[in-house]
Amino acid sequence: MEETAVKGQHYNPITEGSIGREMIRFMIPIILSSLFQQLYNTVDAIVVGQFIGTEALGAVDSTGAITRLLIFFLVGLASGATILTSQLLGAKEEGAARRAVQTATGFAFLGGLFVSLLGIILSPWLLQATNVPPENYDYALSYMRIYFGGAVFTVIYNMGAGILKSAGDSKRPFYFLLISSFVNIVLDLLFVPGLGWGVAGAAAATVISQLVSAVLVVRTLLTTKEPYRLELSGMHIDRGFLGEILRLGFPRGIKSSLFSFSNILIVSGVNSFGSDAAAGFAAAGKLDMIVWFFIEALSVSATTFVGQNYGAGDRKRVFRSIHVCIGYAFLMLIPISLILWFFGGTLARLFTSDETVLELAAFVLRLYAPFYWVTIFTEVYAGSIQGTGETFRPMLVTFFAVCVLRAVWMLFIFPLHRTFGMVVVSYPVTWAAAAFLFIIYYKFGAWRKKIGVRPPRQE
Repeated sequence: MEETAVKGQHYNPITEGSIGREMIRFMIPIILSSLFQQLYNTVDAIVVGQFIGTEALGAVDSTGAITRLLIFFLVGLASGATILTSQLLGAKEEGAARRAVQTATGFAFLGGLFVSLLGIILSPWLLQATNVPPENYDYALSYMRIYFGGAVFTVIYNMGAGILKSAGDSKRPFYFLLISSFVNIVLDLLFVPGLGWGVAGAAAATVISQLVSAVLVVRTLLTTKEPYRLELSGMHIDRGFLGEILRLGFPRGIKSSLFSFSNILIVSGVNSFGSDAAAGFAAAGKLDMIVWFFIEALSVSATTFVGQNYGAGDRKRVFRSIHVCIGYAFLMLIPISLILWFFGGTLARLFTSDETVLELAAFVLRLYAPFYWVTIFTEVYAGSIQGTGETFRPMLVTFFAVCVLRAVWMLFIFPLHRTFGMVVVSYPVTWAAAAFLFIIYYKFGAWRKKIGVRPPRQE
């Protein structure tokens, strides 16, 4: 966290500075980090699509919903550490924050190893469950097993980056992701067209780049002099802090996994239309992710600013932070939506020159683009409410509005009219449902009673 000494105390820009200025300074590195992360994911897709083929492109994309099912659950659990650390730093409980960081890091390492082993073992069964087209299966299995092998690095990086962001430091996670993105791009070009390793080479490049980012973030936590310093000597997992991290993070982990599970149903529906549909959906998804990285930056900003100001007991700054975040969200998403509506098909040419695939990608983006703005209320309100430590009820809202509704759509509505469009439109429908419920809960939910009351002191 960037701090300067003021009359013997630390100046915290999140709890004391101009909200508009400090939020944009905090948010920009997160957005750039996400864009660079998307850049190397996009390079993966470009290299795979152009040098191997559309079957490989569809196969790699088909693995995404599956890998996220397991990895995002643990990353969601890790977000409990981000919320807790943010509150403790806002309340100036530095000793407690340090113990929370030690607990969170140990948990990320052990949990990441478990997810890696589980993913490698379950990969064949998970692919069969998503109806991956036979011509894509071998590509998908190879990519998935290698990718899961590096899951521990993904979890460790996300845990460490979340801790830094909770303290207001979003710049160094951006630098780390910039370095790892460069590594991934270079290795993609070396392993796939250079050495001819196919999708296995693309997966290996991703794993190595994730290892680099994990090493950099752990090194920062070990060497910093801030209250969130990681100390390996005498390091142990504190049961009390682990319980609090799990209490805060479990609903978010469930939410992330349920998102991924519902997406598996949708991917299964897409795959039923063949490899061209899978490739078109994949190309659109790579461009669609740009929107979601902006949304994620807004959600993280809301959680951090609300969390620290809630920890400081400043009700006024809590709500001002939310309002500023909403304003920035509209300024960002409306131009992006217009670009994807008018130029989505053209941008999809980065991944393939197949005209059928391009038409399908453009079709998907034209269905998505008019509805991106409704996701603002879901993600910003959810992130803000979670910043106060209220994570269970937002999970329930997401569960019913998104996951259950998508499952109902795919199991009961889609069979009545089996078209590609009926699969794709499930996303805007569920975005709108979730936004409506979050607006209601934000206005009238029990979480408002907590604002202005400092969280319990951590001993």
